[in-house]
Amino acid sequence: MPEDAWAAFAGLFHVKHLDEGEFYLLEGAPTQQVAFVCEGLVRCYFTGPDGKEYNKVFFHESTIAAAFSSLLRREPSNLSLQALEDSVLLEANFFDIVDLFDAFRDIERFYRIYLEQNWVLRKQERELRFAMTDAEARYRAFLNEYPGLDQRISQYHIASHLGITPTQLSRIRARRTRT
Repeated sequence: MPEDAWAAFAGLFHVKHLDEGEFYLLEGAPTQQVAFVCEGLVRCYFTGPDGKEYNKVFFHESTIAAAFSSLLRREPSNLSLQALEDSVLLEANFFDIVDLFDAFRDIERFYRIYLEQNWVLRKQERELRFAMTDAEARYRAFLNEYPGLDQRISQYHIASHLGITPTQLSRIRARRTRT
């Protein structure tokens, strides 16, 4: 990215600290922010009609945490984002970034490629995994997609992400250690 584009882009960000358990975004709240995770871990989840939480994505170091569908629709978020560890984020207003697109095509290109790779393709792969594989295969995919996070995230959160119960996950982990 050219230096002037990088300077304009980087100038939009400021440091934000989240304590473990603190919410970055609550379901139903308006959102305009995106954040690059420098340190820590943030989960993105929704709450079903039964009150059960369903983890969709884990934002770890070097990923961008946001409720993009809410940003793009300019609607209140249907997701919550919560720190699972003390976290340090670089936060910016999404619409300020979008305002740079006309002046700096490199920023717009970065944004498009990031969304394609990290949202569109991952979402499709995850949906196919849910439809076409069993829980053990989904767990293996989780371990590949999020190396080392199984040591940082509670079994409850991993199970929720995989669409299984913590008991099922415990059995899968036990089988893996025996083989």
